[in-house]
Amino acid sequence: MVFVTIMMCSSVAFGAGASGSDQQEAERLFRLGRQALDARKFTEARDRFEASLRLYPGTGVKLNLGTCYVALDDLEKADAMFRAAETEAKAKDETTRFALAREGLADVEKHKATLTLKFAPELPASAEVQLDAMPVARARLLYGLPVFKGRHALRVKVPGEAALEKSIDVPKNNVAQTFEVAIPPSWSSSATEPGAHMAQAGSGQRTVGYIVGGVGAAGLVATSFGVVIFGQSQDWLINDQNRGTINMYTYLGIGSAALLA
Repeated sequence: MVFVTIMMCSSVAFGAGASGSDQQEAERLFRLGRQALDARKFTEARDRFEASLRLYPGTGVKLNLGTCYVALDDLEKADAMFRAAETEAKAKDETTRFALAREGLADVEKHKATLTLKFAPELPASAEVQLDAMPVARARLLYGLPVFKGRHALRVKVPGEAALEKSIDVPKNNVAQTFEVAIPPSWSSSATEPGAHMAQAGSGQRTVGYIVGGVGAAGLVATSFGVVIFGQSQDWLINDQNRGTINMYTYLGIGSAALLA
């Protein structure tokens, strides 16, 4: 928690936009909030800083208010407050306050809950996962998702199938929670990877090709053998009938070559 560091940010940092009366009241509330924060009375400090912020949204007030929210386990509000302070400090080139805002955001991350999603059976690789309408990378699922306490919307979509939508309740921050998600049976049977059906069809075609090619190769071997054996005797070739046999082997060789191709 960045409580000790942000305690240094004791200026409310008013600008020209605040009226005289609002500025005085905001400063008074800010000082009361600082006193309560020094005493670690976080609820009282939060109320004082919120009242001061309504009168004037100063960067220093946001930093101190963010610290109160972290202490009170209201991380979502703390995150928003530190981000607003970070943006303002960067625009004004206030390096110290910018650094404090970044420290506050890092502290918020450390206190988030870790949500692990366990899919049964295994989630198809083609599935798209969203949490609170934001895409979740598949690699991120292996390490757990940092989330704020509260309710979260899970949506899982597989091409060709109806989307699976679940509501997940995370009871508190600073905890690790595993949420089991039952996958519809149809996903494991019909939701194959892209190109899987084509691969299966290609596999069958290759098998037929191997068979036909084998027949062609055998035909070429038989043709060559026959021509060589029969061609050794010139007398054998004189007979018209035998020449027809040779022609048969020739045609067989041509057809076998085509099958092999």
